[in-house]
Amino acid sequence: MHWTLSSLAGAKWTTIGMPFFTFLLVYILLLVNYRQLNALLLGEELATTLGINLDRFRIFIILTINQIRH
Repeated sequence: MHWTLSSLAGAKWTTIGMPFFTFLLVYILLLVNYRQLNALLLGEELATTLGINLDRFRIFIILTINQIRH
C-alpha cells in the first residue's frame, strides 16, 4: 500500500516476497509469449495470417492471469 502512494517509508523487506514472485511469474509468461503478443499489436487479421490461433491464445492468457490474481 505504501508503494502505491509513493512512499517507501513503511515498506519492509519481509513483505517483498509475494510481489516479487508474482512479478517473476508474469515476466516469464510475457517472455515466453512475446512473439504472439507482438503479432497482436499489428492487428488480429495479420496475427491470424502469421499462424497464431487467437482463440486458444486468448483463453490461455485469460486463464493464466486469472490464476495469478487468485
